[in-house]
Amino acid sequence: MLETLPLLENKYINLDQSDYDSVLKALGEKELAGTAKIIPVYEERLATYFGVKHALAVSSGTAALHLLLYLYDVKAGDEVIVPPTAPIMSALPIIAVGAIPVFVDVEPESFSYDIDDLQRKITSRTKAIVTVPMWGYPTNTVQVKEIAIKQNIPLIEDASHCHGSRDRSFLVGTVGDVGFFSTQERKLVATGEGGFILTDSDDIADRVREIRDFGKPFRKTPELENHLGQYGYLFGLNFRISAMSAAIGIPQLEKLSSKISMRTQNAESIKSELTNIDWLQEIDVSEGVRPNYYSIVFFVSHPTKSTHDIAKMLYSEGIVSDTYRFGIKPLYALPIFKRYRSVCPNTESILQRIITLPTHEGLSSQDIKRIVAVVRSFA
Repeated sequence: MLETLPLLENKYINLDQSDYDSVLKALGEKELAGTAKIIPVYEERLATYFGVKHALAVSSGTAALHLLLYLYDVKAGDEVIVPPTAPIMSALPIIAVGAIPVFVDVEPESFSYDIDDLQRKITSRTKAIVTVPMWGYPTNTVQVKEIAIKQNIPLIEDASHCHGSRDRSFLVGTVGDVGFFSTQERKLVATGEGGFILTDSDDIADRVREIRDFGKPFRKTPELENHLGQYGYLFGLNFRISAMSAAIGIPQLEKLSSKISMRTQNAESIKSELTNIDWLQEIDVSEGVRPNYYSIVFFVSHPTKSTHDIAKMLYSEGIVSDTYRFGIKPLYALPIFKRYRSVCPNTESILQRIITLPTHEGLSSQDIKRIVAVVRSFA
């Protein structure tokens, strides 16, 4: 089948004339670097959409977390809490700064932190808590924030899958002390490579600006006010986004609401056609929660086939589950993180029981019929 049918996967780069026009306009400005005038325009649009005071564009989601660990002065021997259901990009920056990733289990039926396990694993060395909702499904960030406030620990939201996902009255990525997103080409706001950081804190925003631009002072503090714009007084690296990425980001953001609407419609179509399959159930979506449907996630309880078998059979028919494509497993099962192994039974159970199906706005009605027909054939 793969030789004759195109792959249906969690990837659709939604480009139209507005993207081309924006890039050509930026090229006309003859500014390509991370200091171009288009970048603060992009940041202002992001801040308006998310309803926050500051949005700071950076070179990737991974770079965003790396930068924030510097901002919170996370050093060798410090601990950073992260769920083992996260992608590897959510944990590599932790070991890059010499810190210890502490893997906290999730709830039995969702990607939300298991609050009891979270409280057990917080220690005097915990310097940050990172939440990582997956495939666009919001998690229990409000509960985690309450604990973080009591323990005086910064809460960082890795919302890389959750552009526009809503949990009741707020957008994912706007609850913690700081949130960040990826804009890699698979994301709902896609700039090829890129990311951005959200915060309502003036001080955090200023520190982000400094760290992303080689430590160039931005704050007008007594010790720095005579050195604004000068290198060599603060530590920083190059975490800047390019002008071209920002130029693509502006029309991509303008299309975000329509993308979510179309993905939700596609997800509802798929679910409605699969409701009578008792071995397939969507992961829990609580009342008032609106995923962006980066992908739709199903629990599989087939009477004779394993979840891996189902995912492999889907792939043989040209339908790609992220769990199969990326060989999803707990982060501590990967060689680079084995030394940080933790007891997380819910994580191991969930990752053995889920598949994802594409819902993106590039799917045609025939594509959706094909997805449904292939899944139903396993019944």
